[in-house]
Amino acid sequence: GSLDDPQFSYGSIIWKAFLNVIEKIATSPFRALGALFGGGEKFESIVFEFGKPDLSPPEREKLVHLATALSKRPKLSLTVHGVYADADRVALQDLAVRRAVAEMTGQHLEADEDPGPLPTSSTKVQGALERLYSERISSSDLAALKEGYRKANPGMLQEGVGGKMMSVLSGLFREKRTLNEDEVKQLKGTDFYAILFQRLRDREAVTDVQLQELARTRGNNTLAALQAAGVPPERMQVAAPEKVEARENDVPLKLELGTTSKSAIPASS
Repeated sequence: GSLDDPQFSYGSIIWKAFLNVIEKIATSPFRALGALFGGGEKFESIVFEFGKPDLSPPEREKLVHLATALSKRPKLSLTVHGVYADADRVALQDLAVRRAVAEMTGQHLEADEDPGPLPTSSTKVQGALERLYSERISSSDLAALKEGYRKANPGMLQEGVGGKMMSVLSGLFREKRTLNEDEVKQLKGTDFYAILFQRLRDREAVTDVQLQELARTRGNNTLAALQAAGVPPERMQVAAPEKVEARENDVPLKLELGTTSKSAIPASS
């Protein structure tokens, strides 16, 4: 517009600008806090990997920057929400099965240690997956899967003479299960042992209590990292576990800014 326009008002423009600033602070307080101290986007998008209770080093570095900013605003307080998502359940199921298979192959694992990816081409891993499948699901279901896989993938998963004899003997003492045509088609071109792993993972029990415990651990670990970075414990607290929506590859930490005299300002980081 024109400054000569009689409808022009400096007061109106200043008021609108003020409201815009307040709105940005209310909707993204950590981004606003970062901007105040040159932090830019550093306080946004603090995330956990699926199933992991600890933040990765880059995410912990963001907490260090947040602690520095909070030290310059001593009247601000912080509430940390322990969070979990549906994707965490799958990650914990995956970890539990990988641990069980690794232990069957003779690996010694510490409590909650991640054994890493399973090489399904390894004969030890293959044998462990078959044994685990027989124990947790059924040997007849395993036999049906093998037979169906061989039909769908001729020449693959060859059975030795000993295996054939065992299959015949086993068939004498149990009811034989056979896959239908659709089930056989779904096996074409797949990794047989990856299928066993997936079915075992889907059956692994992970309760809501376990997910909430993961959330509490995440909250406590975040609090400890902030305290180690210099934020006084009396200015922080951990809220009850809360379920959130996972992003594509991670679970966002939820934080709230507040003061001793004013209610908290929520922000999903």
